[in-house]
Parts: sequence; structure tokens; C-alpha cells
Amino acid sequence: MSDHTNDDFEIRPTTQDLTGGQVAHIGFSHVAMTLAERSLMLVPTAGHRRRGPAGLTQSVGQLRRIVNELMARAITTDLFDGADWPEIAAALGMDEDVAYYQFGHLDSRHMADDPQGVWDSLRPNCVAPIHDSCSDDPSEVARHLDDRYHRYADPHENAPVPRQAVTAGL
Repeated sequence: MSDHTNDDFEIRPTTQDLTGGQVAHIGFSHVAMTLAERSLMLVPTAGHRRRGPAGLTQSVGQLRRIVNELMARAITTDLFDGADWPEIAAALGMDEDVAYYQFGHLDSRHMADDPQGVWDSLRPNCVAPIHDSCSDDPSEVARHLDDRYHRYADPHENAPVPRQAVTAGL
């Protein structure tokens, strides 16, 4: 019998082990984490006045740009996961033709077998160029997200979040 727990063994996917759809999930998770962390920085009222004139408005404007990128990555990821344009349009509350006209360029399913190509298409829109979180390697970003997310996991949760909350789902 081993003294190891499941958390002792880290899943380490490489880019070659991933599909384009899995890389899209990493890209979505990356933007979601950035949005959460930047939103969290707006909570303490002590820092509000230090932001300068219209500082809060500017901060929310930055969040809005991040939300727009999150929407784009959600569409890309949902398409990889099997959603079609009528479903995307319905989720957005718009006509299918309008949805396709506005967001058709986000359809990367033709790169399903090219995970690095998918990542290279997402990387220019990186919203958090800090802490090397926009690495050239999507598997490195996923491992980085595992570490960052683990800080937010509630240790009292009935079903604890796995140590690799991002990579375990790939």
C-alpha cells in the first residue's frame, strides 16, 4: 500500500497531448481567472480614491474588455464542444445570421488537431501579460492556472476541488 494520495500525482499534459478544444478551454479558463482576480482587486474601498479621477470607471472599462474576450473564448470553446450556430445565437439572444456575422471569425474548429495553432490564435489577445501567464505553451498556462485556482478553493467544501482543477478536466 502506498502512502501517496491522489493529489501527490500531478497530471502534466504537454501541448502535443491536447486537442484544439482542450486548448480553447485553457484559454477560456485563463481569461476567467484574470477577470476574477482583477474584479477582486476592486473590492477594498481603501484603494478606490488612489485610482485617480474616474479611476473606478477606467477599471470597470478594463473589466468590460476582459468580459468581451471571455465571451469570444466562450463561443470558440462551445463550438469545439459541439455547439452549433443556432445554439450560440440562442444563448446570445440574437438571430443566427447576426451571431454568425459578428462571431463567425471565432470558429477555430478547423484547427481541432492543431493545439498549438489554436493557442497561437488566442495568445495575441492575452488579457494578463503578467507572471508569464501568457506563455507560448498552453500546457504551462494550464498548470499555472491549477496553482492559482487552488488558492481560491474552499477547504470546507463537501466535495473538495482537485489540486489540478484545470488540468484534471482536460
